[in-house]
Amino acid sequence: MILCNPPYIPQYEIATLQPEVRDYEPRQALEAGADGLAFYRRLLSQAGTFLNQDGLLLMEIGYGQQDAVLRMAHENGWKASTIPDLAGIARVVAAQRV
Repeated sequence: MILCNPPYIPQYEIATLQPEVRDYEPRQALEAGADGLAFYRRLLSQAGTFLNQDGLLLMEIGYGQQDAVLRMAHENGWKASTIPDLAGIARVVAAQRV
């Protein structure tokens, strides 16, 4: 199993973050390229080499990223679905190799 909370904030949103996040969290822990999806591209293309046949990949996602991450998962040979947070917002993508 791989469980991760990768950076998922688009570059253009960094300036709008709350000061206690923007000013004190390492930028590399927050920012994931122009669209916020850079680490998902890398994870979904490489994670399968580190998992057993039935291994599970769990990734936290940002608000509104579920469609893009699910599409990338399917394009990379994963069966994927989302898990909502307590507010009912898609917060985790769970993926297994097809």
